[in-house]
Amino acid sequence: IIFYSYNHKRQEICVNGLPAPRFYTDAENLIKHLEWGKINVVLEPQTYHLSPTLIQKLREKKMDIGDEEDRENERQKLRKKKGVRGQKKSTRNAQTDYERREVASSYFWFDMIHVAKSQNKDRHIHFILDEVDDIFEARSEGDVWKLIEMLANDWKDLRKHNISTSLSTHEIDFIDWRIIPRIDYIIWMTGARIHGRSAIKVQTLVSNLPIGKFLIEQRG
Repeated sequence: IIFYSYNHKRQEICVNGLPAPRFYTDAENLIKHLEWGKINVVLEPQTYHLSPTLIQKLREKKMDIGDEEDRENERQKLRKKKGVRGQKKSTRNAQTDYERREVASSYFWFDMIHVAKSQNKDRHIHFILDEVDDIFEARSEGDVWKLIEMLANDWKDLRKHNISTSLSTHEIDFIDWRIIPRIDYIIWMTGARIHGRSAIKVQTLVSNLPIGKFLIEQRG
């Protein structure tokens, strides 16, 4: 893995002197190998399977973890088998075999936050999540909707476990509505588009911010 920066002419410059990259197998393995008191740059896995812990949490909540795609595939099979067009049969209780099925790699962070909450032994962790709308995406469906629901309910407990978060996105409305009320402060940077629930009502206050200056809004 090679990291690059850019000079004032927007030319790529290789960044030297960084520690050699290390590898992890899952969230529990990663938490054991973090460098405490330092900045750890974590790249999410390219492919991912939900951990047995998350799968069990979904089942304990008595949630249907089969998504709409799986249900539609089952309907199509039934229609072909019976030779009846348009006939529908509910497969809502059919469970997806997540032990073998790959999911979006961004799901890793649901596991990581859960593991951090349960295993960080009250050491301080500050998660800085870039492009967080890829994780807590607005208008989510199926299993990710339910994972966000569980995390939103547990969000208030993060501070109790000495965990803080900074979430980065291009537009707040890209984030799931259940996460937004858990955000205490919003740091507006130039170019950001304010949303209707903001205390800031004049878009130009944000649009005309000089580079390096921000507006910080406290909820309420």
